[in-house]
Amino acid sequence: MNIDDFITRWMASGGSERANFQQFAIELTQLLDVPAPKPATADAQNDDYRFERPVTFIHTGTQSRGFIDLYRRGSFIMEAKQGTGAAIADEDQLSLLSVTPAVQRKGHGMRGSKRWDDTMLRARNQADGYARAVARDDGWPPFLLIVDVGHVIEVYSDFSGQGQGYTQFPDGNRYRITLDDLHDEATLARLRAIWNDPHSLDPTRVSAQVTRQVAEHLAELGRSFEAQGHAPEAVARFLMIGWGAHSLALLLLAQVLHGATFG
Repeated sequence: MNIDDFITRWMASGGSERANFQQFAIELTQLLDVPAPKPATADAQNDDYRFERPVTFIHTGTQSRGFIDLYRRGSFIMEAKQGTGAAIADEDQLSLLSVTPAVQRKGHGMRGSKRWDDTMLRARNQADGYARAVARDDGWPPFLLIVDVGHVIEVYSDFSGQGQGYTQFPDGNRYRITLDDLHDEATLARLRAIWNDPHSLDPTRVSAQVTRQVAEHLAELGRSFEAQGHAPEAVARFLMIGWGAHSLALLLLAQVLHGATFG
């Protein structure tokens, strides 16, 4: 299935996300050429990457159970909903996938409406709760993916490994990936990395890699100048100017990665 076929197949989806989500997720993994979820087993052998991954919530004196729509250990928690492109009659009955019975649904709200936004936010908060639950055994997953089946994937990240708070990734303008965005190879590469190498997207690692490369380049440049007979003091001053320019470039890079602007 190519990208256009995938978009055409799913853009008109509606009704029950319970009926649509797993097939949508499987076809998305095929489109990205990443591993498909594993089948569930009675001995929890495949709980590292499966649909309906069970979790235990610990309350004061009690416990309760929940199920993650799709979980990949060390990568992400994915929570699903199903919006609709038209107003529906039962919007007051909105609730999240994991706490609703398997009945025919007309969606979780008209896309673009406040109720739809509220439902997506509740799904994100529910995914955060699941992250807290799995963190006891598996550590905090770096990504939360909130999916409106056939419409959009919202991406949140926390690379701290300590549950400091999931924020929009890579920034507030690009955290929502629509189906049309899948035509962009950079977007596809970002999703593949979330599956296969999520920490490669950590902005602090990107900055550290750039710093190492610049330092190595400046050192080679300094040795070259000295070999040409330039005074060590002059070479040192030149390299300090170069390092200052690098620091400014890193500041600009950080602001681009985090969606910040100069005041």
